[in-house]
Amino acid sequence: MKKTIIFVLIAVILAKQIPALTINEIMYNPPEELGGRYNEWIELYNPTDNPINLTDWVVADPADHRLELSAEDTIQPKGYFILAKKPEDFSQYYDVACPIVKVAFSLTNGGEQILLKDNSGEIIDDVTYSDSWGADGDGRSLQFLNDSWCASTPTPNKENFCPSRPSFTLAHPSFVLNDGTIFLVGVNVLNYPDGLYDIKIDIKNENDERIGRIYNTNNGKWQSTTYYIKDASLVEEGKGVYIAYAKIDPGKDYTGTATMEGKLRLSGSSSYTQSDLYVFNVVSNIFSGEEEAEENQASGSSIEILDAQSSAEFGDIVKVKINVYRGDTAKYAAYAYIENDNGKKVSEKTTMHFKSKFTDYTLTIPIQLDLNCNEKYKDDDYIIVVEGIEKESTEEISLDGKSSDCGTTTSSSSSSGPELTSSRRSSPKFSYELSSKPYEIELGEYFVTEVRIANNDDIPHDVDIWSYVYRGPKSYSGDRELNKKKITLDSGETEIIELENKVDEAEPGNYNLKIRLKRDDQKTIKELTGQITLKSPPPAAINQSSPTSAEFLEIIDPDSPVKILKTPVEIYESKNIKVKELTLYFILVLAVLLDIALIIKR
Repeated sequence: MKKTIIFVLIAVILAKQIPALTINEIMYNPPEELGGRYNEWIELYNPTDNPINLTDWVVADPADHRLELSAEDTIQPKGYFILAKKPEDFSQYYDVACPIVKVAFSLTNGGEQILLKDNSGEIIDDVTYSDSWGADGDGRSLQFLNDSWCASTPTPNKENFCPSRPSFTLAHPSFVLNDGTIFLVGVNVLNYPDGLYDIKIDIKNENDERIGRIYNTNNGKWQSTTYYIKDASLVEEGKGVYIAYAKIDPGKDYTGTATMEGKLRLSGSSSYTQSDLYVFNVVSNIFSGEEEAEENQASGSSIEILDAQSSAEFGDIVKVKINVYRGDTAKYAAYAYIENDNGKKVSEKTTMHFKSKFTDYTLTIPIQLDLNCNEKYKDDDYIIVVEGIEKESTEEISLDGKSSDCGTTTSSSSSSGPELTSSRRSSPKFSYELSSKPYEIELGEYFVTEVRIANNDDIPHDVDIWSYVYRGPKSYSGDRELNKKKITLDSGETEIIELENKVDEAEPGNYNLKIRLKRDDQKTIKELTGQITLKSPPPAAINQSSPTSAEFLEIIDPDSPVKILKTPVEIYESKNIKVKELTLYFILVLAVLLDIALIIKR
């Protein structure tokens, strides 16, 4: 009797530990040459080692338009299963040996959410696709591979394939000086649509505070890393480059670990791509980095979570302070994410690059939690994971319910700046929040505010959005609707909108920032407000706005400290086309300097 009970318990436990099926491939808008709208299909994949019976499983959308799998079909281990609008049409174009089941559905060409539920009604997988992902009538399908989606040649009943993934990377020195000495950052863009792109390179210290300045080649001024450099890179035949001049603000008086993160957007667009997080060291003299590395040349690597919040709400950004030591390993990448006990990720993955061996880094990293609007994740304890360079560190965190973005009203504040009022507002079908804004601005300098808008409604919406700086009845950033934008959000689409403002004439002090939104089907104008401080101008003797010369760098090796030559050279305002033409010459000059430096060192 005891053995029977034990076997039953084991069976129940194993049944609950079977991993979920995945929505693996979506053909939502096939062209006429592939059957047109009657040949839409979805592919499911069973990653487990067990067959799974799909009787009474359901494919649905948020409005619960249900597509029940009534046939008693089974998806085999490591097997595929096709849900086709018309199986006979599907079979004309694809020769597959896996099960094909007819389901009466129509996939929205603009994008929508697809839910996969088991026979108990539990959500096993979901995806919200968008036509911005590609595969919109061009013969490709959307395919899930390595925790992300791509558009590629359809692969029903085969392993997915994502060729030529877009790549946006930064190249930078491992050690830089904290005294305002200029260093170079190379930006490489690959497999993006041709056109002009804006570039932002944000530089922060280990406490997530901005410490960098970027030279804007358009206006000849140094600016905060909060802002984009417009029309920085021309992408032709899928390739683009940009060389940025950067420096650490000497007024910050900072030494230690720093991070660099890039953003890339098509000029005139508000949507952007974010690079990985690159990690480097800020030092007080050029040899301190080498000396410290020599003193700490332990062969083993280590990762340790130093501090992390104990609880959060789904949809939040969780800040985690970590210490990483890269020893004698060829691996340089590390990843941070949050998962449940079964290894299911409930957050986006933050990727970090540690370039230098035998180097110790301390930094604070962000991890973006899923919204959990469908409440498929329970209130429970989850695991923060930081892993890479052959090491791993974990910490527990308690996560609650669903995000405020899904239908509640909250306000938030930051310990590093003034309180923000009404920083997040939502309704079940439409949500918006103030994603980021500077706490301090400079007279005559543009600053950027980011607003995240999510359309959870079943229909598209047009939204007017604008912002201005005011105190009392007066606007200090010009006409209140000067930067008004009109955007269209498809059903299920989320977009981050960037609004630029500039204060030309005002006394230093505290002001208010107001963002206003008006949806097409509403008469009421919604508002977000926050406090902002206009800084006092720097002393007249200090001129940082229009340098006529800069220190030229000799980059000896990507993994060595940057050595500085005190030879002034003119920085000319230039467009990316000129930079591109001079790139080869620039590399040759660096090669000559490299040879000279090596001879001197001998």
